[in-house]
Amino acid sequence: MKKLSFIFMASLAFMMSLSIKNVNAQNNNVDKNGLRQGKWVAYHENGNVKFMGQFKDNEPYGEFMYYSPEGKMIAKGQYLNKNKDGKWQYYSDKDGSLILTEDYHNGVLDGKTVVYMQGTDVVTEVTNYVNGIKQGEYTRNYDNGTLMVRANYKDDALDGDYVYYYSNGVVKEEGRFAEGMKVGEWKTYDIEGNVISTDNHEEENYDDPELKGVELN
Repeated sequence: MKKLSFIFMASLAFMMSLSIKNVNAQNNNVDKNGLRQGKWVAYHENGNVKFMGQFKDNEPYGEFMYYSPEGKMIAKGQYLNKNKDGKWQYYSDKDGSLILTEDYHNGVLDGKTVVYMQGTDVVTEVTNYVNGIKQGEYTRNYDNGTLMVRANYKDDALDGDYVYYYSNGVVKEEGRFAEGMKVGEWKTYDIEGNVISTDNHEEENYDDPELKGVELN
């Protein structure tokens, strides 16, 4: 019985190796100049698929899917002119949940970047980009989905109204930025909404570690 079991396992391993070789023969084609052409499947050292996609003259195009060594999809999106293009989605290698989406145009962030709390559909951060530069509204949420920060970017710098909230929705701090610096009157509140301090700023570099800590870049 042990001998039959060994023969069966050896045969199965051999058939799997033939299957992988067959897939590679069908997909992973290299032309006479050594350039990858057509459908392509790459593998991790353990034999699981690393990515699936296609090439033309060694440049990626169309949809690509990337996988962890354990076989979980960790990213998918499109390439155009060898650059990321359109919406890219990234997944946790722990539970497969969506953790990040990015919008690209010709390899440059352009549109919304959205961060999700792992294992949930709760949005924790939304940043808007135009041609690779932060522009427009920025929001950061607590893990329960309630709003933590609402701010605005102009040319990669905080600019305009800024409001920081307690987790119960009460304003914690509010003021304005101009070109990344605090300007004008800023107010700080206690958790019941009472003003506890008022400061006036001519020019001050923003140095709030909590907001810095949630930025992607």
